[in-house]
Amino acid sequence: MRFLEEVITSLDEGDHREFQFFIQRSRQKKGRKDLALFSFLASGETDTHKLKEKLEVNDNAYHTLRKRLYKHLSEFVILKSMDQDATASGRVNATYTMAKYLFQKGLSAAGWKLLLRAEHFGLQYELFDLLNTIYLLQMEYCHLNADLQLSSIIAHYEQNGNRLRQSEKIIVLQAVLKERVTNSRRQGEEVSFGDILTETLTDFNMKRLSRESPKILFSLMSTLRQWVVVSKEFHSFEPTLERSYLSLTHKENHYYMVQLMVMLAHTKYRTKKFSESMHYLGALSIHLDHTPVHFQKSTLIKVNQLKAANLIFLGGLKESILLLEELAKQKLPERVRGNVITNLGIYHFYQQDYKRCIQLLNTYDHTDTWYKNHLGLEWLLKRDLMAVLLFNDSGQKDLAESKIRSIERKYTALFHQKRYKRAATFLTLIKRIVYEEEILNLADLEKKVQVSWEWVPRQEEDLQAMIFYAWLRSKITKQTFYECMVEMIQTN
Repeated sequence: MRFLEEVITSLDEGDHREFQFFIQRSRQKKGRKDLALFSFLASGETDTHKLKEKLEVNDNAYHTLRKRLYKHLSEFVILKSMDQDATASGRVNATYTMAKYLFQKGLSAAGWKLLLRAEHFGLQYELFDLLNTIYLLQMEYCHLNADLQLSSIIAHYEQNGNRLRQSEKIIVLQAVLKERVTNSRRQGEEVSFGDILTETLTDFNMKRLSRESPKILFSLMSTLRQWVVVSKEFHSFEPTLERSYLSLTHKENHYYMVQLMVMLAHTKYRTKKFSESMHYLGALSIHLDHTPVHFQKSTLIKVNQLKAANLIFLGGLKESILLLEELAKQKLPERVRGNVITNLGIYHFYQQDYKRCIQLLNTYDHTDTWYKNHLGLEWLLKRDLMAVLLFNDSGQKDLAESKIRSIERKYTALFHQKRYKRAATFLTLIKRIVYEEEILNLADLEKKVQVSWEWVPRQEEDLQAMIFYAWLRSKITKQTFYECMVEMIQTN
């Protein structure tokens, strides 16, 4: 796929509508061929010959159209990114830019007020790269503020320069962490996240700084977590993350403290320590209250999803459903909405409310290609597998069989990968139940499950894998899916 097509694929349907208004912002014009090209590409048409025919243009005109469309898209994405940047850096950058504008217009008193505010936020959030530009602007206009001394600003600038070099050193450290984890995996070793982190911090003389800066610690933990999410090794990551979090001596950076606590709460959830996860979700409000409003809103969406997931295993199924039903009423980013709808459907499935599940299943308003591009192929596979379980348990065997055939066609390449071996095994066992449930020998099924499933120690078993296994187990024990699942998790 070429670059222009890749950019368009990254946009959701809401972005498509916004872009159509954006492209005509300066002049409403009918029959815009650049807008027509966008519509064709957004619909999935990529054949150059067909596009030129539809647009009625020659080669040169087509390439000119592509260049014009790319220019509009670049401007749109940049402006949208600035508008949506609810992070601390966006806040500081906007304040600095406004201060600079005021100075240029001769409004020095107002300019200094904003510039000092930008410095305050920059220090609060450890944005050393932005502070560098702030101090340079302060030096430029120092002569307009009798309350400030140039020597003091220069001292702050030099001190910040040292911090900036340290923050750049973190980027090097992250790269080394990635390399060491990758090498450990290539050699077939069990990855010890704690050992790799300690070794790397020692080599770079960063142990003390990682204890003093939530920002640095979050950067390092995020780097390690990339492998954890793929490998599902949350049990190995949890002690390293919690030990590092508890060793923090400076906790004033509320923005990064919140992100660390959300990461810790999610890790606790995936290691089946649901009460501990809820503890961190409750405690983070102390820091969240001191962060920008936009960040608070986006964080609360994550927190409520995680609370609902924890409550499922703490006897709060109805409360979980109410929490997600309220969340689903909000205006959510498309990616988040996909997750909320899926989880809500699963929770209603636990409650055996199949009618509501199917209603939710019908609310997916994007193509499978869109969900694959935005939420990932693994997410799509899990959704389709859950649909098979739903159709089977609601008595719609024909739909269950049809969905199985679709899965076998769609994920053939995926099932050949080592880490999806269990998913392929699970599908084989599902087929046995769907096609033979009326004449199924339960003892034979149990034996088949015991032999087929690739077992790992229960405390290390991935939570999501256990949920799928619980459905198989419920057919053997004659329990409901939810009863069997909760029983399995609680005895873990």
